[in-house]
Amino acid sequence: MSNTLYVWTFTPRALVTVGLVKFLKLDVEIVEDRESDERYIKNFPLNKVPAFIGKNGFKLTETIAIAYYCMSVSYTHLRAHETLSDLVCRLLLEK
Repeated sequence: MSNTLYVWTFTPRALVTVGLVKFLKLDVEIVEDRESDERYIKNFPLNKVPAFIGKNGFKLTETIAIAYYCMSVSYTHLRAHETLSDLVCRLLLEK
């Protein structure tokens, strides 16, 4: 299983969450046709979107909660892929 984000296309909530996932280059599958997705139907019976489900079954259904989660994951993700020049720039900026 992978991280999955379920959205309605072209809604403000979708634009925020999808844009953030793409900007942060997170490993998240974006699904727009959720009605035919068995995993969505099973995990989100109230049919709320956006909806996020993580690899381990972790679920979120609110835009702000999903955005906060993506930002917290991306910080760790970005640090793991930091180059030496990125590290130097970050340390200089943090002073």
